[in-house]
Amino acid sequence: MAVGQITWEKFITSNNDARGIRYKFEDLSRQLFAYEFLSKNNVYKYIHSNPNNPGIESEPILDEINNRYIGYQAKFFDNDADYNQIKESAQKAVKYYKGKVEVIYLFCNKPLTTTSDSYRKIEKLLNDAGIALQPITDTAILDLVRKYPSLGKYYFDDHGISHEWFVNKASITIDVLGERFNADFNVDTEASRSLSVFVQNQAALNYYNDRKKNLVEEIASLRWELDVDGLYKYARKLSEFIVTIPDVKFDCIHDAENWQEMIFTEFQQDIHEIETKIADVQFECEEIKGSDQNKAARLKKYLRELNKLKNLFYRLELSEIEKNLLNNKVLIVEGKAGIGKTQLFANEAISLLKENEDALLITGSDCLSDINIFEQLKNNLRLGFDFENLIDILEVIGETNRKIVPIFIDALNESWKPQLWKSVLPILHKKISEKNYVRLAVSFRSEYQNSILPDGFLKLDNIVKIEHRGFKDNPFKAARQFLSYYGIQFTPLHMFNANIYNPLFLTLYCKTYRGDEVELPVLYERLLEKANDKLHMKLAKNIELAGYDQSDNIVLPIVEAISKQTLLTGKRHFEKSEIESMPIWKTLGLVARPFITQLIRENILHDYELDGKNYVYFAFDQMNDYFSAKTILSMFHTEEEIRKYVYENVLGIIDGKFKNWGSEDLFTHVCALYAEKFGKECIDIIQSINDKADRANLFRIYIESFEWRNKIYLSISELLKLCNEYSIEPAILWNAFINNSVKKDHLLNADTLYDVLKRYPLAKRDYLWTIFINGRNTDDDRLIQLIEIYNKGEVFEVSDKEQIRLLLILFSWVLTSSNRWLRDTTSKAMIEILKDHFEYTEYLLKLFSDVNDPYVIQRLYGIIFGACVKRNGENKERFKSLVCFIFENVFDKEIVYPDILLRDYARLIIERYLVEYPNELQDYELKKIKPRYKSIPIPDVDDQKYVDKNFKNGICYILYSMQFEGIGMYGDFGRYVFQSALRNFKVDDYKIFNYAMYYIINELGYQGELFDDYDGFVNRFSYDRHRVVKIERIGKKYQWIAMYNILARISDY
Repeated sequence: MAVGQITWEKFITSNNDARGIRYKFEDLSRQLFAYEFLSKNNVYKYIHSNPNNPGIESEPILDEINNRYIGYQAKFFDNDADYNQIKESAQKAVKYYKGKVEVIYLFCNKPLTTTSDSYRKIEKLLNDAGIALQPITDTAILDLVRKYPSLGKYYFDDHGISHEWFVNKASITIDVLGERFNADFNVDTEASRSLSVFVQNQAALNYYNDRKKNLVEEIASLRWELDVDGLYKYARKLSEFIVTIPDVKFDCIHDAENWQEMIFTEFQQDIHEIETKIADVQFECEEIKGSDQNKAARLKKYLRELNKLKNLFYRLELSEIEKNLLNNKVLIVEGKAGIGKTQLFANEAISLLKENEDALLITGSDCLSDINIFEQLKNNLRLGFDFENLIDILEVIGETNRKIVPIFIDALNESWKPQLWKSVLPILHKKISEKNYVRLAVSFRSEYQNSILPDGFLKLDNIVKIEHRGFKDNPFKAARQFLSYYGIQFTPLHMFNANIYNPLFLTLYCKTYRGDEVELPVLYERLLEKANDKLHMKLAKNIELAGYDQSDNIVLPIVEAISKQTLLTGKRHFEKSEIESMPIWKTLGLVARPFITQLIRENILHDYELDGKNYVYFAFDQMNDYFSAKTILSMFHTEEEIRKYVYENVLGIIDGKFKNWGSEDLFTHVCALYAEKFGKECIDIIQSINDKADRANLFRIYIESFEWRNKIYLSISELLKLCNEYSIEPAILWNAFINNSVKKDHLLNADTLYDVLKRYPLAKRDYLWTIFINGRNTDDDRLIQLIEIYNKGEVFEVSDKEQIRLLLILFSWVLTSSNRWLRDTTSKAMIEILKDHFEYTEYLLKLFSDVNDPYVIQRLYGIIFGACVKRNGENKERFKSLVCFIFENVFDKEIVYPDILLRDYARLIIERYLVEYPNELQDYELKKIKPRYKSIPIPDVDDQKYVDKNFKNGICYILYSMQFEGIGMYGDFGRYVFQSALRNFKVDDYKIFNYAMYYIINELGYQGELFDDYDGFVNRFSYDRHRVVKIERIGKKYQWIAMYNILARISDY
């Protein structure tokens, strides 16, 4: 601003607000003091200005450059300077800060006569106490302000930026966002916590302080567990120390970064002692391996306690991403469409504003011209100065209030030319990096990153990037909250919906819910039906005059006309005048404007204003593809016409090349509607594409679309043939099966999965399916989360029992897994389901009775036994029927199933029934359930001389693991597990070893060409995220099967 504008008269007129001139002068003085005398300090510290501070405005602070403690006093006078008032402050400064402060800077808006007696007495008073007085008065202050344009702009200009200004701008933006922001309901996500930490709001303070509190509570809960072995003394000391750590506040939130170092320093010796104990116990475990199982169990328990204790000392450590969020000043948030980026920014901005803090909310969709983005921002915000100057003003506001002032710019990809941000973001980054109180957060859809971010931008200092994953980190909790808000029952079907983590999809689902489960296109149709009903209510007179009645659908032809415009122009945003001039209005005999306005009110369309022009677009972006596809089907009548249009216009195939990237979703919607109309699929169109990868990618998206399709016009054999033809990875098909598993009558539900998996030989199924299912162990995997939900005893109120039946079939196939954690957790989850749905116990045993994987059947019997013990309700008749089935199909046979664990589980189920109903089963020959049983004896197979053969990889791992003591270099499994179990039998160890290897290779069908790579990988990197159990080799699974089979047969003879 001009030099002439920096005057005391201008200061008074620009700061005539509720706080008063004197408070503003104190703020100005504090900031000048910090800028002039503390800006070169290595460590930045807040200056706590306190009106009750005696003599000086804040506690003395170290000037690191001159190595002295300094302070300041601010005096604003309406008339002449009052030396008595200055003297009074000087006396208090001497009284309270003698020996603590060396220089006091006196800021005064009036000139002081330093040669006057009054001033000299004040100066002597301070000098005698060892304090120097440095006056900065009148024009000297104005000269300093001119050094710092941001202070001049804020204190000496009518910039109009106030809390009310922020609230007003946010209100305008919220109106533009429409249903993309739900002001009444918000679900916390990992992204929202990250954003809180970045802007350092109250939620961030609560998060860090609660971490201390929760750790103290956790330590208290471990008292009885750790006290048994005398370990609680360490935990108690830690708890007592944590209580002494002060809570973080706005001006010291970074102290949380030091907590871990404080703990390390205080407890270095204790941690060393615990680590020594852990090493000693681990050594002792190795020493007694296999020789004393009771002692080994006690040592393992002690080891678990020690590790749990050790982990307590690391619980307050901040992750790298948390540190980056706390310390960096520019945040990049990327995520898929509809994932909740807008809700994230809008909710954070509104929350801050409601707490009387400041935040600026901007949306990229406001930037819809070709001019420089800075100019567009300036115009959109109605600023009388440049956007960069606004950042300067926000810094002063933040410094004044000692709070971060965040700038949220949402949806950069919705700008008319997203690439314009490439030249703007580096400038914004440089500007923001110079500030202490202003932070910038921007968001865009993931696929736009290369268009928006300059090369190397993410490698610059002061930048942190996160991905908004919607509800993906905890879809169960978030979706249940969301559905509960709308009064909708949460079921397993929701968990398998690929869009369950997408808040935009959930909003659509909830607003159109009618008590049933329908596919995505039906939701869109219902949304239009709902809007059509509202149109008939609100615009009844207009509709009647045009000759329509309540039964006529007015909305659908309008939407289809807009979709046709999208197809013709490729645009998704239209000026209102373009929509208004469409021929459809003349065709319908309606006046456009009231109907466009009503469609906006019903959230079919959204609108916004830019540069005096009004624009509209579909509220739900995915609706574009569905209704555009529907328009294509209505434009043509024959199969040939539609296929030709898809070939030429949708896919844009020219000379065998696929040209229209980005049309994949439109293509799948056309495929679905084509199939519905003609009773056949049109996926064969992609056969015309030469590039194998392009064909495979389109077919993959086509398979994924089955999740929102009600009917697929293919048989499973036809689909499998196409998967082979297009070289589709098995994981894509298995994921489709899982996502559709609990849908009644769906092509890819659990019934079909059962048919597909059952037909494979054991080894081929383990190669195709078990290796895939072993990898389902990540935190964001919906199948794993559902398994863990049931494992914890969470209850779903499922009215459709068919979902439960299908879910149990899916879970049963998970039991093929050689991931011990996954297999065990799934088993516990199934017990939790079956205790409430006991009728499926016998059903599962019958269904899987002839499946060729003993690992599955054996574990199912164990699960059924657990369900018998934990069942809710008597269920006597079902229990009896189950027992009769087991007796007749396991024990009342000439050959009893050769698996020693299965037999035990089966016997225990019957014995459990007899304990509860001792007078039952009188007609059964119950002695048959007691060993010994009948089985095929172990044959004398020729010595295969396995030890002498030069096996590699998979079979080599089995061989080394299986070798008994005395047969070459023994393996742990061979000696400590298998050979140990044989000690009570008089057998030839070598013959048993020889037969076990023969059985694995020749009867179970283990093949190196199938499993060499996988088992080799697992052998090197076998721990999963839980770190307590291993993902075992497929070969190890076969070792267990062989051992349980052989033990059963040996015990019979």
